[in-house]
Amino acid sequence: MENSPNGETVGLDWSAATSPAAREALEAIVRDFDMLRRWGGLAPREERAHRAILGLFARLGRAPLFHEIAAESGLERTDLPAVLAALAERDLIMLGDDRERVVGAYPFADRDRGHGVVLAGQRLHAMCALDALGIGAMLDEDATIASSCAACDAEIQIATRARGTALDRAFPAASVVWAALAYADACAACSMCPRTAFFCSDEHLRSWRRDNADERGYRLDLAEALEVGRALFGRRLAPAARD
Repeated sequence: MENSPNGETVGLDWSAATSPAAREALEAIVRDFDMLRRWGGLAPREERAHRAILGLFARLGRAPLFHEIAAESGLERTDLPAVLAALAERDLIMLGDDRERVVGAYPFADRDRGHGVVLAGQRLHAMCALDALGIGAMLDEDATIASSCAACDAEIQIATRARGTALDRAFPAASVVWAALAYADACAACSMCPRTAFFCSDEHLRSWRRDNADERGYRLDLAEALEVGRALFGRRLAPAARD
């Protein structure tokens, strides 16, 4: 898969995936998710609403309310249900069962999903391990990530530097990521994200995979996983948010 204009239109940064493993995993995720179709070609008001939601999630540390999205995006409150329904259909955001509230917008979740991110004094919840690693680059800030091993529940701590684009430190240092390929039901949050996780070691990942033999995905070290997170989210708010 090449660094094509289609890739640019969905905010992907192919140049961030420099290692062969990260590149291969990114290409597979984009294919499995059907990302170029789902996330490409947003209408202007959809783009405005989506940017507003991501910016509000980051600033507030929670899911934004409809009136906050309207004020941030400049859209009419009466137009939002249709606009947000279109974004949900593309699986860019998640709406509650009542369709009257936003409950997630990759890379952000409205509740603790096991991956906490702190940056610029704000505490955020990420949808999955790759999302947690991509948030710092998206917001142009260094981040601290608190998660746990999906096999043994051991605590995992990761810090980034260079405005979220490079690893600073990790404990345990041997931690790895499983990047799942399990997209289903038009919802990554319900399919891929719960399986995309940190492991404290390759040994524990291998143990988990023995019990989950049908799982498709990629083993990535933390540097490779950060490259994928940056590629997926590093340009989600560019250029408007950084003008």
